[in-house]
Amino acid sequence: FLVGDVGGAKEDLLASLEIVPSFTSSIVKLASVHMEQGDVDGAFRCFDDAIKYDAKDPDIYYHRGQVFFIMNKFSDAIENYKKSTELDDKFVFSHIQLAVALYKSDDVVGSIATFGKTLEAFPQRSEAQNY
Repeated sequence: FLVGDVGGAKEDLLASLEIVPSFTSSIVKLASVHMEQGDVDGAFRCFDDAIKYDAKDPDIYYHRGQVFFIMNKFSDAIENYKKSTELDDKFVFSHIQLAVALYKSDDVVGSIATFGKTLEAFPQRSEAQNY
């Protein structure tokens, strides 16, 4: 997938899921492949499947939030980023994307507060400072 072979990546991920159908990491990556192919519905089906296997996997909600974000559905993105951070408060990018989505949805105060909390929670990380 990373080298641009979307079809090959899809085949590999499907093969992975034949071996371990509940492997949410592969399901989430398959959702990314669907997005790369322009199949938004396929991506959301993957997220729904992943949640059925492990509703407490924060990666599912982060990536689903990303899809909502690129679709300009910021309230849905915010909901998913919040869920991701609730499940794993150590993943800096969920915090950052939550702040950005709040800003994009015209909640500047919420965005600034979230960035402030993120800077406080991750003093050794530079990513939040880039925003």
